[in-house]
Amino acid sequence: MSIHEYLSTSEKEKQFLLSRDMKDQDTANAIFRKTFLLSSPDWKSSRDDIQQDLDSRLKNYANWLKENADLCLSGNFSRWPELYEYKINRLMADELRRGGKEVVKAVVKDENGTLKTIERPIFQREKDHLLKLRQEVLGR
Repeated sequence: MSIHEYLSTSEKEKQFLLSRDMKDQDTANAIFRKTFLLSSPDWKSSRDDIQQDLDSRLKNYANWLKENADLCLSGNFSRWPELYEYKINRLMADELRRGGKEVVKAVVKDENGTLKTIERPIFQREKDHLLKLRQEVLGR
């Protein structure tokens, strides 16, 4: 629910969530726990009554969607690139704070159709999709 996280955090909190610096990991985790819907009291499962938990979860998701339906249902997708970019940057920050690498090996076909191994930035496929999304939605 990165949309909820994006909508529920201040710019300062977003800076920590998007930070790639390992020293910001604890702060980013605390912000995530605070905003993560499934950890809020109304969303927590009791495990005593699975049917009640399911009903409660469905009700919570429906209410959240009603509050934020304009982002998902109205046909105005102009904010989608912004939300998707946040999601990509958030995934990158999490990976790098955990000590991950900025580049990964990928197997691709060259112009002759021959397979070769290259290094490319992490989440490059998602970044490429974001460019296409921006072109489609925003016409740029």
